[in-house]
Amino acid sequence: MSQDKARIGPKSGSQEEQIRTSILDSYKPSDGCPPLKDHWGGYSLAAIPWLPAFAEQVAGDKNRRDAWKSLTERCDSSYLIDLVYVFTRKSGVLADDDQEDASAIKEALDHVLKRYEDLEKEIRKVVHNDDFRSEVLNRELEFQRQFRFLDASCKHMRKLRDYFARRGLRKRDPRDWYLMLLCKHTMEATGSIHEEEIVTLIEAAYDAHQHTRRAVTTEVVVRQLRRAVKHYGAEIFDGRVYFRFQEIIPSELDPPRESEIDDSDFPF
Repeated sequence: MSQDKARIGPKSGSQEEQIRTSILDSYKPSDGCPPLKDHWGGYSLAAIPWLPAFAEQVAGDKNRRDAWKSLTERCDSSYLIDLVYVFTRKSGVLADDDQEDASAIKEALDHVLKRYEDLEKEIRKVVHNDDFRSEVLNRELEFQRQFRFLDASCKHMRKLRDYFARRGLRKRDPRDWYLMLLCKHTMEATGSIHEEEIVTLIEAAYDAHQHTRRAVTTEVVVRQLRRAVKHYGAEIFDGRVYFRFQEIIPSELDPPRESEIDDSDFPF
């Protein structure tokens, strides 16, 4: 009995050490456009205490070791590490900054639209001024053309404002993008999303940060993933995940063609 225990002990310990060493020695910053490290400040995770802490969290728990081995048989381990790090980081993440920027752009465009509306009112005053009526009629086509483009440009700006309003919604978690990338990678590498394994590594990443974690269960991750699929217009085809970005920025946001401009509201 004691000899069996003696054999089990070193084997378990060596397995933990093997996982810990493989995480630390094999890690290198992931490529991308932009590289993922640019999403949190531009430095390699190998240069900060979080990576050894994450390796310790994974190596010290059997479920986490099993999840790590299951995913890294086919997945890019460095890419997984980068994604769980940025998904669980407390602050200073590019996706969060983008949401803040979108909200600020929406507020700025609200002011721009007010200026459009004021300008339209001023043009109407000129057009309807009886003192100018004769000259306005002499240049009716020119006024009409300018009025059409101003009106169409205002409508176009409203669509842009509405787009950034959706991007800046507080109820949308911008980090769902990183979760989407995680699931995309595991799907394409293994043929399955592996929600449970992803949740297990996310928990390890939170514990390595040593800050309060958000609820991470398989149900929560699946719900976030479904929300991201809807928002980003993702589709699975032949084992790969594709994003329909044209639906995020629809073609209707292109500048209007003259033939598409509605002049039914022109004041003549």
